Amino acid sequence: MIEKDDIKKVINVFKDNSSFDFSEYSDKSFGRRIEKILIDEACSIQRLVKKIETNPTYLNYIKNKITVNTTELFRDADMWISLYKPIKKYISDKNRLNIWHAGVSSGEELYSMQMYIDSIGYKGKVSYTGTDISDKILESAKKAKYKNNIIADYIENYNLVKEGLSEFESFKDISDYIDKNDKANLLEIKPELKNNIDFKILNLIIDDYNFDKKFDIIMCRNVLIYFNLDLQNKIIDRFYNLLNNKGLLVLGAHESIMPPLSSKFENNNNIYSKI
Repeated sequence: MIEKDDIKKVINVFKDNSSFDFSEYSDKSFGRRIEKILIDEACSIQRLVKKIETNPTYLNYIKNKITVNTTELFRDADMWISLYKPIKKYISDKNRLNIWHAGVSSGEELYSMQMYIDSIGYKGKVSYTGTDISDKILESAKKAKYKNNIIADYIENYNLVKEGLSEFESFKDISDYIDKNDKANLLEIKPELKNNIDFKILNLIIDDYNFDKKFDIIMCRNVLIYFNLDLQNKIIDRFYNLLNNKGLLVLGAHESIMPPLSSKFENNNNIYSKI
């Protein structure tokens, strides 16, 4: 297991040679990332630190490996089913929605939201924003081409949500939103969905949240778990200030809002409504 002193060495080499500061990441989560990188790169901690220090391209490469998160279309079907009543109540008198996916990764959750908003019959205008610290993963999100054995799971996830909400809505077939190439084992999001998103590089920890609008929905699932509690609170407070009144903040299953910030939200299965 990686030592705390080694974790500090990696954090310090990034701080000294870039604008990336991982000092408020959870030691446990950050340590696991570094351990995996050492195995993947087949090198020692000393060699890793030296290469980061002397090679800016390698620094960016390792930064992307540290920050890339796993995601999938309609991950955690129960969450999407639970979201239905809060979101229907919120959007009932809205003719426009601004939706931000913070830590968008390779984009599957954002595209899930597009399919979801369309399927629940919202007729107003929707603005989608996807941000991530990794330039490489944002390129993947823009391409929106997904392959290998995840395709079957993606379709199954969609159908679970479709079935779970069948008493309320008639979801379209997923083929209305994706093109599926069985021979190439490739799933691609249709162009009309890909062309309706503003993707931006954003470091949630140190960057200013310079948006020219407030948001009705902020999705930030399975991102905060990598940060320590103080940093989680700072980011949640910034989310609060960017949400419209009664806007929704959706966190991951293992994430929560702690006091005193919890008093600013109404919690419904990790779907938080701004009070």
